Amino acid sequence: MSAKAVGFPVERDAVLQLVTVIVGVIVGLTFLFGFGNVLAFGVRLGVSGSVAPLVASVVDLSVLALVIAIRQLSLRGRLRRGDPTGADCCWSRASSRWP
Repeated sequence: MSAKAVGFPVERDAVLQLVTVIVGVIVGLTFLFGFGNVLAFGVRLGVSGSVAPLVASVVDLSVLALVIAIRQLSLRGRLRRGDPTGADCCWSRASSRWP
């Protein structure tokens, strides 16, 4: 049953924009939360006050880059073991430890 059938005149683009905004807010708040945690941890370890924010942002951005890279590899089918193109990502074909 669609939203129009129930009586809600909702456009698809408006819904997509709303979902995008909500996801953006969640990602932003998560970034700030992680930034604060790493910043507090760095200060507790004795990192200088001018360097700690730089380290905290680098840690958050590197985790974000890793997640995006894994997502892109999985979308392109490059994370499958035994890929006939030879693009087995980071592990060796001779490795028997990887399932």
